[in-house]
Amino acid sequence: MLAGKIDLGITPCSIDSTLGGSLMNIEFVAVARPDHLLHRIDHLLTPDDLQLHRQIVVRDSAHTLSMNVGWLGAEERWTASNLMTSVTWVVQGLGYAWLPLSVIEPFLKNGSLKALNMRVGAQRSMSFRLYHVDVDGAGPATLYLAELLRRGCCDTALQHL
Repeated sequence: MLAGKIDLGITPCSIDSTLGGSLMNIEFVAVARPDHLLHRIDHLLTPDDLQLHRQIVVRDSAHTLSMNVGWLGAEERWTASNLMTSVTWVVQGLGYAWLPLSVIEPFLKNGSLKALNMRVGAQRSMSFRLYHVDVDGAGPATLYLAELLRRGCCDTALQHL
């Protein structure tokens, strides 16, 4: 965005040089497959417990501003190139992850994923913002896409009330 190569951006980061509007909040839940070793620990999980197991994370797609979001304390981490790959890896039992509740609800309901029983930090919320690089210079397609994104996120949020 800062290089002017895109017209719109969605990010949890604050970008000082451009205006951004609130788009949506996403709830993340720490999960693993029900037969994962973390579910066999007989106390509330702590970071010490987690760091001994493989964590699945999604690669940051920003080209210049790399931002680590959330807890990245595991000794072993696998980085997926996209969200659905990370969900697949966790469902297959290859590790644990904090994943968007809106994406994993069906897996929680059908029993292929289970929330981790943690002392603190089992859930977290992240606020995403929609940024226009140049609102005044944006063409009608860019403005329309931004409006569709705002409406779609609003409709999705209302469905979860």
